[in-house]
Amino acid sequence: MKILVCNSKGGSSKSTTSMQCAAAYFLSQGEEVTLHELDDENRDALCFDRTKILTNQIKVEDGSDLSLELTKILSKRETNAVIDIGGNRTTTITLEALARSRMHIAVNLFVIPLSGGSQDFINAVKTYEMIKDFNRPIIFALSRARRPLKDPRVRYQFSNFFEKFPKAKFFFLRDSDAVDLSRDTGKTVYELAMDQHFKAGLEAQIATCFQAGDDNGIFAAQTMLDIYDDAGEWYTECLKPAFKLIDTFNPKNGGKNGDA
Repeated sequence: MKILVCNSKGGSSKSTTSMQCAAAYFLSQGEEVTLHELDDENRDALCFDRTKILTNQIKVEDGSDLSLELTKILSKRETNAVIDIGGNRTTTITLEALARSRMHIAVNLFVIPLSGGSQDFINAVKTYEMIKDFNRPIIFALSRARRPLKDPRVRYQFSNFFEKFPKAKFFFLRDSDAVDLSRDTGKTVYELAMDQHFKAGLEAQIATCFQAGDDNGIFAAQTMLDIYDDAGEWYTECLKPAFKLIDTFNPKNGGKNGDA
């Protein structure tokens, strides 16, 4: 399966959506995946040095060789790939290369992230207009949700989106310390949530520090356990619904065509 994540605005949660959600989906299926970062500067994936997700950076530069690089990735039918397209000029260059190569036919799913800000929304619409004629499935990742996902007021944060795309398929990704701090562990939130050894080790550390009178050690372990607990909640509230939606586009399960 091939997933492309794009929004022409920088800082719209593309890296979070790509690593923490799209790539982690394949881990949840027990499958290997490579995350390809198309960005000349940002290399967010370097922070995740203990994840099972494979990573690769592709220099975009003027885009002259990009059609060939995209063809190499997308023509390998047996492999899973997530392509994280950088913002601004990189988005335009990459999508133009995708059009030239005609390899959009190999993309199973486009994901457009947006965080609710007005500029994020404007660029999400621009990105949608750039890819809609590919006639491939498009869904949206509504990220940095500031309220509990069951709270109806969470939709107010994304009111422009729901007005513009009333029938679009989407999933929420709420704000979470686990997302920010998972980089310190080198693993994705999904991997943290599934790692019982990590939890047991921290609980043992608290007991050891308590016996030694190490209050700083106790506090550090408690902080990490809070992150672990939040990772579990984020998996249940955000990742499980997102994985379920992505799964409906997986060609191994019959897949779907269409867009928002």
